[in-house]
Amino acid sequence: VIATGARPVRPGFMPADSPRVMTTDEAATAVDLPESVVIIGGGVIGCEFATIYAELGIRTLLVEMLDRLAGEMDEDSAEAIAASLADRGVEVLVGERVVAMSADAEGVIAELAGGRRIESACALVAVGRQANVEEVGLNEVAVELADGVIRVDDRCRTNVPGIYAVGDVAETRQFAHLAERMGIVAAENIMGIDLVDDRSVVPIGVYTHPEAASVGLPLAEAKERFGSARVFRYSYSNSPMGIACDRTAGQLKVIADPETGTIYGAVWIGPHATDMIQEMALAMRSGITMEQLWHTIHAHPTFQEAASVAADAWVAGAMRQERTGRGKA
Repeated sequence: VIATGARPVRPGFMPADSPRVMTTDEAATAVDLPESVVIIGGGVIGCEFATIYAELGIRTLLVEMLDRLAGEMDEDSAEAIAASLADRGVEVLVGERVVAMSADAEGVIAELAGGRRIESACALVAVGRQANVEEVGLNEVAVELADGVIRVDDRCRTNVPGIYAVGDVAETRQFAHLAERMGIVAAENIMGIDLVDDRSVVPIGVYTHPEAASVGLPLAEAKERFGSARVFRYSYSNSPMGIACDRTAGQLKVIADPETGTIYGAVWIGPHATDMIQEMALAMRSGITMEQLWHTIHAHPTFQEAASVAADAWVAGAMRQERTGRGKA
């Protein structure tokens, strides 16, 4: 079983062997807190670290080369995360690229393509991770790669009999929960139990304030794949629990077929979103429709009841169609 994981990408501008320039692995185990930090990379991990540093009172600047943060998430999630970071005093620069970086005993200087020089006590480089496929003998046994990772089937088998691969070395979606499931599937198959690994529904969680989570397809991709899809939305500004807890910055979006109620995806933003997205993942995996979701009574007041309330819009539309003689959606 090949389970060599992945490592942080080290771009060419990153100084070697400087304790003031950290990868995400190094930052996660750091003992001392810096006075200030510049984070290179505004993806999910960069935003999570920016949240942590800001909560600890550390002056934080976040640089992202794309035109928005959290490119792995949808626009609403990215906007919520950006607003939260701004509220916490994080300076965010999007559409900017670091071209050079130097470090000494006093601190770090990052130079941007636009000419700005950023001085900070330390730097965190969070520009992605790459699979550890080198120096494990893959070429010697002709194990095939695809998209920079080991190619495996739904039983975590490689193209070479008797060799399995699991986790980040065999998946471009680098999530601990996905890696754990792949490990279980590989182990069971090795012991002679025919267990298939269905990785079609995998939730994503972003641990910022507010939290953001998603599962399945975004709206544009759902429309392209299935021809018809709509967003059914519930805002926390209307949530009794959100109002009671003064946590009204959030929403649930369910992407579903407006006629059949088939759920294609969901985005949850707000308190405990990374916990509550599991309901939508289960719904998708079990083929639960919007009508069935609406019929599932949720306790009140809870944040979780957003799921049934979001389904209200679909049910209302279906009833209108039925009354006008166009058939039940």
